[in-house]
Amino acid sequence: MQAKTLFHLSLALGLWVLMTSLGNGTAQAQDAIQPVWPTKEWLTSTPEEQGMDSSELATLVD
Repeated sequence: MQAKTLFHLSLALGLWVLMTSLGNGTAQAQDAIQPVWPTKEWLTSTPEEQGMDSSELATLVD
């Protein structure tokens, strides 16, 4: 009886994973109006805008 229950649980889990992966569909672009890449120029940002400490990065470079 335990093997049968385990089989049903694994079957249900497998079906759930399959259905959720099918429901996700394809990834969509973040900004359809202006693509991030390729563009004429690189997008720039400061380390702080990305949640990093620029003084720590400077220490790493040195």
